Amino acid sequence: MLRESTRVSAAAASACQATYDILKWEGVLGKEAMRFYPESTWPAFYGLKTADELQTEKGKQLRADVDMLGLISADDPPVWLGSGDGHDALANKGDTNHSPKHAEAVKKRCDEIGVPAVLKIGSKIIGKPEDDGDRSQVSFLLKHLGAKTAAK
Repeated sequence: MLRESTRVSAAAASACQATYDILKWEGVLGKEAMRFYPESTWPAFYGLKTADELQTEKGKQLRADVDMLGLISADDPPVWLGSGDGHDALANKGDTNHSPKHAEAVKKRCDEIGVPAVLKIGSKIIGKPEDDGDRSQVSFLLKHLGAKTAAK
C-alpha cells in the first residue's frame, strides 16, 4: 500500500458544474442564467453576509476553492464529461445548474492546457475519442484504469 500511488488515474462527471464561483457564471452560462441567482443571494452561497465580502481575501479564497476551472492543471489525468442536451433553454435553476455549458467550459479549459478530455452531450461526442471505449463513463474509466494496471 505504501508504494501504490493515490493519484487519480482518470475522472468522469455527468451533469457537472464548471465552477461554483458564481461571479464567473455569466461568462460560462450567459446573462440569462443570472436571473435565477440575484446578486443579493451571492454572499449567502459562501456563508458570507455582504456582497463586499466576496472581494475580500477570504471571499476570493472561498471562490477559488470551488472554481473547478481554476483548479484544472496540465498534469491532471484524462477526463470524460457527459451532459444531457435538453438544458440549453435555462428555464429554471436545475437547467442552469446542470447546463451542458458547464461541461463545455470544462472541456475548453482541458483543451487549453492539454488535459485529454472527451465530452458527450446527448449522443454527440465532442473531441476525438480514441475509440468506442470513450463513449460512456464506465468504459472510459475502465479503459484508463486498465491501462494503469497493465503498466505495472
